[in-house]
Amino acid sequence: LYGNIPVLAALDPPSRKLLAFSSSLLRFAAGQVLFEEGAPSDAVYVITQGEVEVLIGPPGAWARVGCLGARELVGEMGVIMSVPRTATIRACQAVEALRIEADIFLRLVLGNPAASLSVMRALSDKLHRTTQMYRALQARLQATAPEGDIDWIG
Repeated sequence: LYGNIPVLAALDPPSRKLLAFSSSLLRFAAGQVLFEEGAPSDAVYVITQGEVEVLIGPPGAWARVGCLGARELVGEMGVIMSVPRTATIRACQAVEALRIEADIFLRLVLGNPAASLSVMRALSDKLHRTTQMYRALQARLQATAPEGDIDWIG
């Protein structure tokens, strides 16, 4: 299981053992929420099977801002930044996910430079995808708005 997931593959054997004894493998049905925006960031999830959607806004008026699939981290931003969840994560289909408590995740990442680099790469990839989405949205809005109606910052 761990060898197929970049962040976990980077861990040394003692860290993998700690992870094996301290994490939980959970299953979620399609439509089930893994966690809600605003909730405490108490754990990180690694999607091992299936796909989840990233939703922002109030329930019932959610805006879908992304999808994450197998081998991807979910919830690491809130844990790393010590802030509440910034989005709701909901299963698009049957999902299997490894739940790693926040303190264990931080201990594993801080104690393993290769794992830290892997987390940085995952966060950088998410930022890159978000930037691409923003640019595409910006282009669509500029194409449909009357001249001078949109004032972009930066």
